[in-house]
Amino acid sequence: MDTTNKGFAVFIILIIAISSLMMIESASAQSIPKPSVPEFSVRYIDNSYYVSTPNTITDQYGNSRVVQGYVENKTVEFSITNQAFTPYTIPYNSSDPYNSGQTVDLMFNIRMKSTLDSNWTYITHLSDGYLKQSDTNFTTVSYQLDYLFPSNIPYGTGVDFQVQELIGYVHRYPIINSDTFNGTESDWSSIQTLTIPASSVSPTPTPTVSEFPATLSITVIAITAFAVVLASRRKHLAGS
Repeated sequence: MDTTNKGFAVFIILIIAISSLMMIESASAQSIPKPSVPEFSVRYIDNSYYVSTPNTITDQYGNSRVVQGYVENKTVEFSITNQAFTPYTIPYNSSDPYNSGQTVDLMFNIRMKSTLDSNWTYITHLSDGYLKQSDTNFTTVSYQLDYLFPSNIPYGTGVDFQVQELIGYVHRYPIINSDTFNGTESDWSSIQTLTIPASSVSPTPTPTVSEFPATLSITVIAITAFAVVLASRRKHLAGS
C-alpha cells in the first residue's frame, strides 16, 4: 500500500512539474512575435561524375570513402528568402530559470510528401535543432536523394514541399529530459512541387587517345627517313 501511495505521489509531483514548465513556456512564447509565412524555391541538381582512378571523397557529414567509376551525387536544394531578424538572448530571470539565457533564433522547418500521398514527412526535426537562418539574403541547404528517400527514390513522380518559419529556441528540460521548442510558428508556405527526372544511364568515361610510346615513335621516324632516302637513291640511279 505504501509503495502504491509513493508511486502516486511521484506521479502527481511529475504532473505538477510538467504543468509548471508548460505555463512558463507559454508565458515566454507570448513575448515572441509570430513569424511571417516564408517564401522558397526548390530544385533538383545532378552533379554525378566519373572517377577513373581510386579517389577518397568526404561527404557533408564527414564520412570518407574510396570511390572509383560512377559516383552518384543527386540532391534537392532549397533556397529560402530570409526575413529581417536579429537573434537575441533572453535576460536572466530567477523566476524563470529554464528559459533565462536562451538565444532566440529564426529557424525553418521543412516537410515533404508525394503528390500521390496525403501524409507529410519532416525533413528537419526538433532533435536536430531545426534549420537556422543564415546571415545572407537566402538560407540555402541541400539534401542527398538517398537521405530524403532512403528506401525508394520516386523518379518521375511529383514531390510536394512546404516550409514553415519559427522564432524561438530548442531547449532540453532536465525534469522531463525532453527537447522542447519554445517560441512561435508561422503558417505553412504554399506548396512547391518538384518532379525528379527518371534515373539516367550511368555515365561512362570519355575514351582518351593513347599516345605512341617513345620507342615506337622513333622507329616510325627512322623507317620514314629510310624510305625517303631509298626513294631518292632509286630516282638518282634511274636518272643516271
